[in-house]
Amino acid sequence: MNSVELLKNLKEFGMTEYEAKAYLTILAIKEGTAWSISKSGNIPQSKIYEIMSNLERKGFIEKSATKPQIFRVIYPSIALKNYIDRYCEELKTKLKRLKKIAKEIEKSIDEKEIKNEISLIWTIKGKNNVYSKATSMIASTKRECLIAGHKPLAALNCIKTLSKISKNKDIKIRVLGNFSKTCIDFMNNTGIEYKLVDSFYEYMLIIDEKNLLLAFTQPDGELFGINILAKESIMANKNHFELLWGIKI
Repeated sequence: MNSVELLKNLKEFGMTEYEAKAYLTILAIKEGTAWSISKSGNIPQSKIYEIMSNLERKGFIEKSATKPQIFRVIYPSIALKNYIDRYCEELKTKLKRLKKIAKEIEKSIDEKEIKNEISLIWTIKGKNNVYSKATSMIASTKRECLIAGHKPLAALNCIKTLSKISKNKDIKIRVLGNFSKTCIDFMNNTGIEYKLVDSFYEYMLIIDEKNLLLAFTQPDGELFGINILAKESIMANKNHFELLWGIKI
């Protein structure tokens, strides 16, 4: 790896431009005073002590107790691992704090008031966002989950979630569409009812006659979803599902 690539990687690893240059300089000269590092690395003398202090704090170098102070590198294999370990611990602490704050926010908000003002139609852009919405809807099922479309289980990335709710015998799951052998085996093993048909909608998900998700593949290949909470629209789409299933309404 050349020095330009190494400099770029060090910056992505959390170093500033001058910190990365100082670190590369110490690697080259093995050890040195702040002045010699500043001179060799073409780093402003006015900044060198702050830079060396930051590198020491981050665990990449160590300094002597002598005057003038001598700086040298800590073995990269050790320094990099320690830096990653500290970073992971900081993330864990931050995540724990965020979860605690999230609970405090939830407690302070009356969701009933939000639901009274909620829109009946929402748009969802992007495959991952559609996946997330489909997963949360299926996980919330209390009575009935209806899915239709072209290989819908794979398209909505919902096999894992369906597997969990299929264990609840109070929930009725029916799926319309065409499927891969893997999906058919999955539905047979979990007792999910299915029928092979060409669905009108590309993807359709209805939960408990309360929540409807329609998803389409756009010309650029990205998924686009429409989440509908209006009862009339939900029932119209459920009626269409039942017609495709072959049940008289």
